[in-house]
Amino acid sequence: MALISDKLLNPIIKKRIDLTLHNKNVKDIEITIKRAIVENPNILSVIWEVRITGKSTENSGIIEHDWILKSATLNEVVRKYAHIDRLFKKEIYVYDKIMPAYYRLIEEHNVQEPFPVIPHMHLYFTDTLQEALVLENLKRPNYGFISVKASEPCTHGQAMLAMKALGKLHALSYALREHKPDQFKKFAEYTKNRFSAANIDLYAKHQRMCCERVFDAIISGKDKSSVALFKKFMEKPFEYQMQAIKMGAMGPYAVLTHGDAILDNMLFKYGDPNAPDRPTEICLLDWQFCRFTSPALDLSQFIFLSTDKQFRDQHYADMIRTYYYALCSYLTELKCDAEQILPFDMLQLQLKRYSVYGLGMAIMILHIIMNGRPIDDNSRQNMKATDIEATFSKSFVKNTDSYTSRIRDIVLDFKDYGYFEFLN
Repeated sequence: MALISDKLLNPIIKKRIDLTLHNKNVKDIEITIKRAIVENPNILSVIWEVRITGKSTENSGIIEHDWILKSATLNEVVRKYAHIDRLFKKEIYVYDKIMPAYYRLIEEHNVQEPFPVIPHMHLYFTDTLQEALVLENLKRPNYGFISVKASEPCTHGQAMLAMKALGKLHALSYALREHKPDQFKKFAEYTKNRFSAANIDLYAKHQRMCCERVFDAIISGKDKSSVALFKKFMEKPFEYQMQAIKMGAMGPYAVLTHGDAILDNMLFKYGDPNAPDRPTEICLLDWQFCRFTSPALDLSQFIFLSTDKQFRDQHYADMIRTYYYALCSYLTELKCDAEQILPFDMLQLQLKRYSVYGLGMAIMILHIIMNGRPIDDNSRQNMKATDIEATFSKSFVKNTDSYTSRIRDIVLDFKDYGYFEFLN
C-alpha cells in the first residue's frame, strides 16, 4: 500500500480505508492520496483526491476507484469553535439516511424529471479526530463536472440551474412529509439548528464586526433610508439570523434545506456541444449545514452570495419563478398538491420574513470568498482563537472596494424588495 504522507491527515484514516477495501474482497491494494486543494479559505476540513487500484479476490479482475476524501481539521481551536464533530455527523447523516429516502420516493412515484446529482458516499468515519467521508470524485473526466469561481457572480445558466435544483430538493422534503411523516419528523429533528451558549456569543461578536466593517460603505451611499434600515439590522445581526432559522422551522412551510447554498458547494457540467457555455447538469455538495427551516434561507443565501445587483435587476423575479415552477412540477410528479403545500404568495412572504439570513451570510462569507488570501498549511495547523477573530476584522479584507460594493448593493435590494420589513 502506497500512501502520500501529510501532517493534516490522521494516519488512522489511511489504515481504515485499506482495511475496508480488504473486507470488500480487494487485494494487492495501492492507494495514493494527494491534496485536492492545497490552499483554500476553508478551515473546517481538508479535501483529498484518493486513487485506488487493486484486484478482486473473487475473480482477480482489476479494480480502480477515484474518490474524494473529506477529513475534519485536527486543530482543536477550530474543532471547538465550529463543533466539527456535529458538522461531520450531520453531513454523513444526509448522505447515509436522507438522500436514500429521497431516492426511494423518486423511484416509488416513478418521477421522470432528473434530480440534481449528489455524489455517492462510499465510506465514512465518525470517531473523534477521525471524522471523514469518502465520496465519488465527480470531477474526473468520465463524469465531466467542474467547479466555478465563487468569488465572481454566477452566469444566467448557473443561476437558473441552481434555482431548479433547490426547487426539486425542497419538493422532496415536502413530499417526504406528506407520504412518510414519521420518517420526515425524524429527519427534521436531527437537522434542527443547535448552538452552544458560548458559541452564540462568539458568532454574534464576529457578525457585529463584519457589519462594522461594511458600515462606512453603506453610509457613503445616497440612499438614507437604506442606511437607517441597515443600522437597525446592525443592532443584533446574528440574533436576526438565528431568529430566521428558528421561526422558519416553526410553520408548515419548513423543509430540510441544503444550508450552505453557494457556488463553492456546486459543480456544473456542460454537456451540450451546441451550447458549450450553458450548464446542463448540477451537483450539490457539502451538506454539513443542512437544517430544518424555511426554504427562504437557501434561496436568499444563494441569490445574494452568488449574483450581483446588475443580474438581480434583470433576473430576480425570473429566479424566484424558476424555483417555484421546479418545486411545483416536482411535487406534482410526487403526487402532492403543490399550491396547497406552498402557495406562491406564501413563498413571497417567507422571503420577506427570513431573507435577512441571506444578508447576514453575505456579509460574513463574501469577504472570505473575495479576499484572495488562501490559508496555508502552517496557518491551518496552528490556528489560534485570535486568528479566527482576525478573519472578521477590517484588515483581513483584500478586495475591499469590490466587497463593500457588493454588500451595499445587497442592502439597496433588501430595501427595494421589502426584506427589512420584519426586523423588530
